[in-house]
Formats: sequence, C-alpha cells, structure tokens
Amino acid sequence: MALFGKLVAADQGEKRSKPLQLPPINNAQVFDERMLVGRVLNPEIQESLVKALVAFLSSMWKCEGRVHGIEMERGRFHFRCEEECVLQSVLDNRPYPFDG
Repeated sequence: MALFGKLVAADQGEKRSKPLQLPPINNAQVFDERMLVGRVLNPEIQESLVKALVAFLSSMWKCEGRVHGIEMERGRFHFRCEEECVLQSVLDNRPYPFDG
C-alpha cells in the first residue's frame, strides 16, 4: 500500500490531458453495411494474433468467401458480410472463443 501511495503522489503534479472526443457513430450505416466490429480482450498477449483470429473466425463460421475480415490497429478488427443471413447466422451462434 505504501508503494501505491508514492506512485499516486508523484502523478499529482502532472497536468492531465483532456479525454479524446470521438465523433458519434452512425449505427444505421454500420447495420446497412452488415458489419461486425471487435477487439481482443487481452491485447498484451493476442494483439499480434489478430490476423490469425480473422482467419480462424471466418473458417469457424463456415463463411469463407462470404465474410471479409480486416485487421485494424491496436487489436481491433472488423468483418463485412455479403448477405444479411450470413451476419444473422454468425450472431445467432455466438460466442466464439479464441485462444491463439
């Protein structure tokens, strides 16, 4: 506990930056484009495995060729489904665990 108090005391003199303001997301556009967006929950371990995750999920969903996955930065990814029924099938059968 004493160590924690020292760390907090050292940070009190620094000026904190303002939180980043992101533009609002147009949910209608996301739904119209049949997109799934996700991120890894433990980026220290799995951030380097996002490319494998994208390939794994499209094969697990049995939707190769009908779902296109893209790796983004900081452990994030998104999938675009060609058809609404593919997206609904993926959502109906979740969750999908990935251990790397």
